[in-house]
Amino acid sequence: MKNSKHGWDNLRPYAQGDLSRVWVDLRDDDLREVGGYDPLELEGTLQGMGAKMMTWDTDQGPVSVYGSTPTENPMVGLVWTLTANAAMPRWRFQTRFTEEMLQWCGEGYSVLANFKDARNTMQIKWLKKIGFTFIQHHQMDGQTYIEFLRIMK
Repeated sequence: MKNSKHGWDNLRPYAQGDLSRVWVDLRDDDLREVGGYDPLELEGTLQGMGAKMMTWDTDQGPVSVYGSTPTENPMVGLVWTLTANAAMPRWRFQTRFTEEMLQWCGEGYSVLANFKDARNTMQIKWLKKIGFTFIQHHQMDGQTYIEFLRIMK
């Protein structure tokens, strides 16, 4: 992964504490999806599950954490991202590295999949743009979640 002259498109391996730094400015949609976790608890849970994690770092510090988490099916990984509000105006710089990030997250998996709260329209648009297919709506606790997937190469 490379740095640019903009200071906004540096993907790097996750470092302990990056999630806490992003959490300070976490998007409301992302905060709603992770429920009652606190960042240290979530970081420990993800690491305990064997998650592969990557950080979008900028000249202003980490603004997003990406990853994939193993499932009971060794061919399927759960892909996810948690993003700070500060990333939104600079999202276009990140999109050029999206495929590289997905290939890294999907290494060893035939399919990347997960569920997205239907109210999180910004991430739904992004997921569609980067090649995910939305396959089914599910109701949980009165909310609609959309199941999505992408077959990896």
